[in-house]
Amino acid sequence: MWEGNPESDDLAKFWKTGKAMPFLGTDDIDAALTQPGARPYEFRGRTANGWVHVAGEVLDDHVLDEWLKAAWDATARLPPK
Repeated sequence: MWEGNPESDDLAKFWKTGKAMPFLGTDDIDAALTQPGARPYEFRGRTANGWVHVAGEVLDDHVLDEWLKAAWDATARLPPK
């Protein structure tokens, strides 16, 4: 699912930390939080609406692809800017 040169991309550096932080939107957040390793994403003590923190321990290739697909679908539903 990942294309391009991940070595030159800041997002790739995040993935290398062993965790994921996909945006799923507020509609899908409750179901997402029931998945193994998922918890609300918090930044500076506040929960970021629509974002999920996924622990690296559960991220094999298949699971990561599922999270990326869910994030892709959620952002595709957003209105254009």
